[in-house]
Amino acid sequence: MRRIAASGILLAGLLPAPAAEPVRASPAQATTVTFYDQGFALVQELRRVVLRTGENEVVLDGLPRTTDPATTAFTVTAGVKSLDLLEQSFRAQQQPSAELRWVLKSPADGFANLRLSYRADRLTWSASHELVLGATDAPARLSTRVGLGNESGHSLSNARVRLAVTERGGADRLPAETGIASNAAALRHAYGGEEALPNRLVAGLSVLQTFELPVTVTLEAGVSRYVPWIESSRLHVRRFHVYDGVRFDR
Repeated sequence: MRRIAASGILLAGLLPAPAAEPVRASPAQATTVTFYDQGFALVQELRRVVLRTGENEVVLDGLPRTTDPATTAFTVTAGVKSLDLLEQSFRAQQQPSAELRWVLKSPADGFANLRLSYRADRLTWSASHELVLGATDAPARLSTRVGLGNESGHSLSNARVRLAVTERGGADRLPAETGIASNAAALRHAYGGEEALPNRLVAGLSVLQTFELPVTVTLEAGVSRYVPWIESSRLHVRRFHVYDGVRFDR
């Protein structure tokens, strides 16, 4: 009987320790979304997580399904410093939103405030303008609103919104009166050539200007939202007439 008991104690000591439960980070807080005019956005979120000494499996849920996992990064703004990211996985199948899982190695017990950043596609913006002319020499009224589209598969709540204008977004497009699709390549005549060739637009994603909306915006998934941007009721204008004697095709 003593031998059996001793064997039982020895076997129990060889059993592996139960796996630690994953640590779930807090929902996104203080979200900032920078919309680019190429149909994607850079998102920054503040999240809080409580860690144990050693390796922790951290779950960050509530991400857009169009998140590019290769662009995810974080910085520690408060709490435990010197966190090491050992492993990352991204899950977006059969879920309303995506989920990011990290294996973080922490040097101590405690909380950490993380600033998470990532790129998400299918987040778009456009601006529309309306100019109402009054009587001759009277001030005009200008109103501008921004259209924000969210087809990323996840809602973004109370987000600070920034609008980025890039070189590529400002590249010339064909005029509407040509009847050619706007996404068709513009043509040009090279020196000494008889046939028009596609015009190569050399433009990158360098940001030319950035604008920030004055209010936070909640962007529901699959919804286009229009936000007032610029309003001026006393815009001074000067009217003049131009005689176009070249357009004989009128």
